[in-house]
Amino acid sequence: MDNLNIGYYDEKGSAEIANTISSDISNMASAADQITTFSISSILQIVGGIVGLSILDWKLALMITLLIPVKFLVVLYFSRKRIQILKNCREG
Repeated sequence: MDNLNIGYYDEKGSAEIANTISSDISNMASAADQITTFSISSILQIVGGIVGLSILDWKLALMITLLIPVKFLVVLYFSRKRIQILKNCREG
């Protein structure tokens, strides 16, 4: 709202501005709820998978657990590469 031109407030009524603010807050809360739910669900799936795998074969579970940071680093590397390529494409 700070970035808007002062003319915006002259054109719109106070009810419309309040409705816009309420709608924006509702959308942000909904997005935060979805992200939180997805994160908790993913963490529980990972922990459950490791526990289940530990019951079946502890050596394999240990190996998989040690490979998680390696996978994270590989994904991080390629994500950064992708961002660089996109920036280069935009710049021409």
